[in-house]
Amino acid sequence: MTVDHPAAASPAPTPEPAPGPAPVGVPPVSPEAALLPAALDGLLFVHTQPLAYPRLAELLGLPPEETEALVLARKRALDEDPRAGLQIVINEQGVQLATKACIAPFIQRLDGQKLVSLSLPALETLSVIAYKQPITKTEIEAIRGVNCDGVVTTLLEKKLIYVSGEKQVIGRPRLYSTTQDFLYYFGLKSLRELPAPAEDLTQLPPAPAVAGSPIDPDAPAPADPPPAIRPTGPFSTPTPTAGPATADPPQPSGPARISSDRPDAGPSAEPSDSAAPPPAGSTPPSEDPQT
Repeated sequence: MTVDHPAAASPAPTPEPAPGPAPVGVPPVSPEAALLPAALDGLLFVHTQPLAYPRLAELLGLPPEETEALVLARKRALDEDPRAGLQIVINEQGVQLATKACIAPFIQRLDGQKLVSLSLPALETLSVIAYKQPITKTEIEAIRGVNCDGVVTTLLEKKLIYVSGEKQVIGRPRLYSTTQDFLYYFGLKSLRELPAPAEDLTQLPPAPAVAGSPIDPDAPAPADPPPAIRPTGPFSTPTPTAGPATADPPQPSGPARISSDRPDAGPSAEPSDSAAPPPAGSTPPSEDPQT
């Protein structure tokens, strides 16, 4: 006997929930508002130069504060996305789209492009100008201690610095300052974002002296000088000593002496106590007796 089974009934479709009101406190997102991040990317991509906030707000149709919030949110999203090769750069000129540093090797392969690099002297000079601007070339050389003609010319050619005026002194030397390209390449919004110097150059200790020099701080202290060696012998000068002065200096002893009145005189005998003086009224003999 055959038993007929009823056909299996198909499941009834689930009814779609009716659209309800938006959650309290969350405004509905319009289709146009959902495209704002993409519209921001497109505007920055097409306009290769920085877009000022007022112009960007006008193009997006947003108030200035909402435009700034959108830019900051999009910048944060690109910075946190490791798969994104672009970033938003904000500076005093406005907002600009740029590539990330991590893909620089790939950008270099495009048409043989080479990254612009600066030498160490150029970076030192650029740092001095950034922190001391406006500054003259003579003042730069006084800080660095070397001639800066070639380095300043290189920075001018790369449009990292420009002549911002003349100093009102004799000779009217040129004043140099950094450009907006400097801020852009270093990722700064303004000069106020420059990092604080690691050390105050005016408070540095003196440079160590060369070992063995008179001002070597590590050289041992010199010992006390040895006592002066006084010459001895017939030409030595007696050292005066404290005490009562003598009436006459000591006379040399000996059978003969040199007369101080006649340098050419020879030795003379000492006067004898037994020699009698000539008698009174006698005439001394003449050296040339008359005959």
